[in-house]
Amino acid sequence: GKRGQLYEAIEQLERAVQIQGQHFASLKNLAILYQQAGFRNKAVEAWERAMGSAPDDDTKRAIKEHIVSLL
Repeated sequence: GKRGQLYEAIEQLERAVQIQGQHFASLKNLAILYQQAGFRNKAVEAWERAMGSAPDDDTKRAIKEHIVSLL
């Protein structure tokens, strides 16, 4: 994603999430890439999935605030 290959990075992270659906870092990075690519609805969906896998309540709260800001 940092090299401007957003679609390739999204594809790889989607594959990673299919293999390990609750991996927080993959879900978070997928949400970020969807945002960068301009796919707001997909980003919100990925953020919601990441929130469900967040490691602590502070992270969940921050993600929830971020989702609200996207809406």
